[in-house]
Amino acid sequence: TKEDLTRLCQSYDAMAAARQDEEAFAAADVAFHATLASCCGNQILASAYQMICANLSRAMKDIVHRRGSASGLKYHKAILDAAKAHDAKGARDAMEQHMQEMAADLSGTEFLHS
Repeated sequence: TKEDLTRLCQSYDAMAAARQDEEAFAAADVAFHATLASCCGNQILASAYQMICANLSRAMKDIVHRRGSASGLKYHKAILDAAKAHDAKGARDAMEQHMQEMAADLSGTEFLHS
């Protein structure tokens, strides 16, 4: 919906505004995904995401510290742009690329080992 896109844009804008603050950026990154999950209209997905948020938040701080904000902004912008264009395949492809890169990063954190 238009309201969902507005919330997603606001989440992305919060990430962009926090790019110089690792902790704030990590929190905004996790919030972007929570917003995206809630916008999908799939309550199971939104609930599952909320269940992993605490662990993901800790891992995200480590990832942002190691990688910075550029990669996250790039992928989130691609996802947001696809959502704005109502391009489900584009959004899915951008999310898959993002998740593949994140999986590689998460394998080196405590997230997968806790």
